[in-house]
Amino acid sequence: AKEEREEGLVIIKAIYGVMDSESYEWVGDRRLCSMDATAQVQFWVQDSSVHLPAMSKKHMLGFYDVMMGLKTGDWTRDKPATTDDWEKINYLARIVKRWRGSWRSSRLEDKRKLVVVLTVRYKFAGQIFEVMYYDDQAVDLPSSGATIVTI
Repeated sequence: AKEEREEGLVIIKAIYGVMDSESYEWVGDRRLCSMDATAQVQFWVQDSSVHLPAMSKKHMLGFYDVMMGLKTGDWTRDKPATTDDWEKINYLARIVKRWRGSWRSSRLEDKRKLVVVLTVRYKFAGQIFEVMYYDDQAVDLPSSGATIVTI
């Protein structure tokens, strides 16, 4: 209420959940693989700003592990791999494919690469903004990287 009266930082909507790292669409059962984190983020507002540490938000008060709603066989976390890592994986896949003709080497590509994110829509100084953070990134609001939302 104080933040709203003073045109300070007001969290309109925050969603913590799992997205496909290529299409940036929410995945899985929305009730299990994402959560409304509006109250949690608003809780951390102090003097019209929020500063959350660079760590997984699942370890913070009011959050939970949104990946637990997914079957592990259907996804891989999207972590940058070195060129050497992918060359080894592809080399091993080719060897196994030769040994077992029916084995599909594209099995690795069939798995979805997922990423956990926190998206926040907030009002500050009379304008509405939207920003997205990867799970292990520090959250600083208001953010210079936020996009102004026109309604």
